[in-house]
Amino acid sequence: DLLAAPSTKGTATYHSLVLVRKDDQASKFEDLRGRRFAFADTLSLTGRLYPESLARKAGGAFFTDSVYTHSHTESIRMVSTGRVEAAAVDSLVFDLMVHDDPTLSSRVRVLVKSPPFGSPPIVARGGLDPKLVEAMKVTLLHMHEDEKGRALLVELGFDRFVAVDPRAYESVRLVRMQAYGLEGESVP
Repeated sequence: DLLAAPSTKGTATYHSLVLVRKDDQASKFEDLRGRRFAFADTLSLTGRLYPESLARKAGGAFFTDSVYTHSHTESIRMVSTGRVEAAAVDSLVFDLMVHDDPTLSSRVRVLVKSPPFGSPPIVARGGLDPKLVEAMKVTLLHMHEDEKGRALLVELGFDRFVAVDPRAYESVRLVRMQAYGLEGESVP
C-alpha cells in the first residue's frame, strides 16, 4: 500500500541529474559517449535506469567504462574529484549535498535533468492490519503539524508528506521499459 510521498520545495517529485565537472566541455548527453561513468546502483531509477534509457536512445553501447558506487553521494564525490567523468544521481541527494556544501556547485554542474518522477513513496507491505496502515498514513500526512515531526522533516530535507497518486509513477515504468529496451512490450 502506498502511504505517502515526501514533498520538497512544494512538490512531490524529483529528478535524475547527469553530472559532469564544472569545466567539462560536454553540452549534451551524447557528448559522454566513450567516457567513464558512475552509476549509483543497478536498481536505481535516477542513478542507473534513466541514464541507461538515454544511452539506449543514443545508440546502445555507450560508456567505455562504468562503476557502481552504491551511493548517490559517492557518485557525486567521484565526479567532483575527477575519478569519473560523469554520473547520474538523485536530485534530492544532490540538493542536500549542495545545501551542506555550497562549494560543490563550483566543482560540478548538471548536464541533463530528467523529466519529473514521483517522489519515492513510503509503502506498507500487503496483509497488514488496515487500521495500522491507516494510522501510519495519518501520522505521515500530519507530521508537519507537530514540532518534533517538523524537526524530523527538516533533517530529511522534506517540507511534508503528501497523499500518493499512483499515476505519478507512470513515468518510472516508462523509463524502466526504455532502459531495458522493452518499448512496445507489456510490462507489469
